[in-house]
Amino acid sequence: VQVGYHLGDENDWWEVVQNTAMRGLYEQLPAEQRAAFRDQHLSFVAEQKTAEGLWMDVRTRFAAGLKPG
Repeated sequence: VQVGYHLGDENDWWEVVQNTAMRGLYEQLPAEQRAAFRDQHLSFVAEQKTAEGLWMDVRTRFAAGLKPG
């Protein structure tokens, strides 16, 4: 099921990066490269923005079951 939503801008995207497992990848960069990476990455992300914002693609699988008895 598609349960995605729009983020307001690249700063909202950066909040996602910093509050998910993606932060661990970012923190593997040498400290002196992080600011440049962040600036370059957010510049790219900003280019993806539409009038609705940035699409956050969230595909989710739901399952249901019945307990016997």
